[in-house]
Amino acid sequence: MPPPALFCALCCGLLAASGRAGYSADRCSWRGSGLTQEPGSATPHRDISRRVAAFRFEVHEDGRPELLPQASGLGVNGACRPCSDAEFLLAACTSDFVIHGTIYRVAHDTELQESVITVAASRVLRQTLPLFLVGVSESQRQASIRTLLRCGVRPGPGTFLFMGWSRFGEAWLGCAPRFQEFRRAYAAAHAAHLNPCEVALD
Repeated sequence: MPPPALFCALCCGLLAASGRAGYSADRCSWRGSGLTQEPGSATPHRDISRRVAAFRFEVHEDGRPELLPQASGLGVNGACRPCSDAEFLLAACTSDFVIHGTIYRVAHDTELQESVITVAASRVLRQTLPLFLVGVSESQRQASIRTLLRCGVRPGPGTFLFMGWSRFGEAWLGCAPRFQEFRRAYAAAHAAHLNPCEVALD
């Protein structure tokens, strides 16, 4: 088993709400060879013999500076800052989805502290989860991408290249440069033989 310093575990995927179930993120810890989630002091049900508890978690390898901060999970420092040219060029090669499209609408959920961006896709360059259906009519090529509420996402004109990561089957935003901005940076990197991968933009 690799040492615990190599892993970052996300323990917030309890199916029951943390308050009702009596669990808290600060009681999630690495104990020797395993991840431990302890009930909090306010557990309302003492007898859990007839109850089913379900957990969802992700394990990420640490120490990979070539990946964007968002690849290690949203909420880290800098998650809301704009990506640099080098970062969004790399994101186009490593993200779970790369979508050329427009912002259809943005809804804010203050309870979850999330913003949900409805994206209308004109082209799907890559996706590892079934976020967008390929080959359907334009009206059906819409999907939701989440980001942190504190990032202050607002609807805006123009086309973007949406790139990001899958978290428990949901799409989370990493970088979203304007498409022309990405095209300019990609052309410059390609001319200098510095592009990390080939991206079919046309």
